[in-house]
Amino acid sequence: PNSYGPGAVMGWTGSTDVADANFNLTVVGAPPIQFGLFFYGPSQQQVAVGDGFLCLGGNLVRLPVVTVDGFGGAFQPVDLASEGLLNGETWNFQFWYRDPAAGGVGFNLSNGLKAAFHP
Repeated sequence: PNSYGPGAVMGWTGSTDVADANFNLTVVGAPPIQFGLFFYGPSQQQVAVGDGFLCLGGNLVRLPVVTVDGFGGAFQPVDLASEGLLNGETWNFQFWYRDPAAGGVGFNLSNGLKAAFHP
């Protein structure tokens, strides 16, 4: 949970075909008007971090910082080819966000999202 409700939940829209160049990460349920960022990695784990759990492992890659909208949502287009992701691979994604109103350490994480890329 976070200061806004039951917690931030990851999703995606678009296509998981790298050639389509139409993959977008989404999150809902994050505290409104806070900064956050999507990131990804090759493996999974569960480690307590901040006020939540880090679900990703391996060499993590951060995407640009975004601002959560007034309804608790955020969106990040991902150019899979530019990120070096290939069809046939599976990657794991998560969202880190500020949550100073929660009273803990001031940040939390969404659930994890596993995505398999294929034509």
